[in-house]
Amino acid sequence: MGSDAGTNMMEQKSIDRLIINSPYEEPARHWSYNRERRTFSLSEGRRPAGYVVASEGS
Repeated sequence: MGSDAGTNMMEQKSIDRLIINSPYEEPARHWSYNRERRTFSLSEGRRPAGYVVASEGS
């Protein structure tokens, strides 16, 4: 599965619903951040492990 597989919603500047998965099931979706456009999109599947460090330019 590629890192962009399953992206299916339009991009938005802010997240209106932060919690999108059940606490009792494996995560089905995650928020992806596009640094170039500074937008979020909802993607299918579990997000890749890692860190996101906020900065003034991000």
